Amino acid sequence: MAELEAKLKRKRAVLKGKVTVAYNFINKLVDQTPDNQTLHEVEIRLERLVGLLDNFQEVQSQIEEIVPLGNLDAETGEWGAFENSYYKTVAYYKTILDDNQPSNLLDNNSSARTESDRLELSQNSVI
Repeated sequence: MAELEAKLKRKRAVLKGKVTVAYNFINKLVDQTPDNQTLHEVEIRLERLVGLLDNFQEVQSQIEEIVPLGNLDAETGEWGAFENSYYKTVAYYKTILDDNQPSNLLDNNSSARTESDRLELSQNSVI
């Protein structure tokens, strides 16, 4: 039983590590404008990330079934910590993708052009 518990906890640690790697990747892009290749990479990584929650829930449930009752509170605390990291990471991925959709980029460029046009018009009327 102890061997099974240790094996499951290693699996859980690997899943947590994958979320950490995903977070570290996307966190570098938060203040950048990614190119098309990077956006495709973000999409692919997000697809892979989505399955991790189900895998974590399966492993965590197995752990909770076999741990002694006295250790159950510590083990259930893993749920909240993982879910917080997971959802924050997924939200970052989706935000990067949403912010870089062609319609959003067009809106941003349009407003920039509008401000530029206004500045040009005001400069021309002064002259």
